[in-house]
Amino acid sequence: MTALRAPTGGSSDGGDDDASAETVSDHGDSLREIALLIDALRDDDVAARQRSHAALPKIAAALGPRRCRDELVPFVCDLTDDVDGVLLELATRLAELGPLVGG
Repeated sequence: MTALRAPTGGSSDGGDDDASAETVSDHGDSLREIALLIDALRDDDVAARQRSHAALPKIAAALGPRRCRDELVPFVCDLTDDVDGVLLELATRLAELGPLVGG
């Protein structure tokens, strides 16, 4: 089974202004959201899996082209044993990943 890790945050520039702290906080929140979406790809709840599959383009954008090609695509290829609604969502979103995998 292919493993997929959530994206990791970069370092901040060390600025002390409120906008910089707010950006770092927002970045951490978005990384947590992506991590939750990745976890939900294998959730027991069909509706949660469907929502997570619908967010595949968002996950791919957060991972970047290389990790999308090397990790996300193989990971979702392992997810093909599912109910029809989830598979339909997966197929629909995979069609949108072309630009996000670098081609």
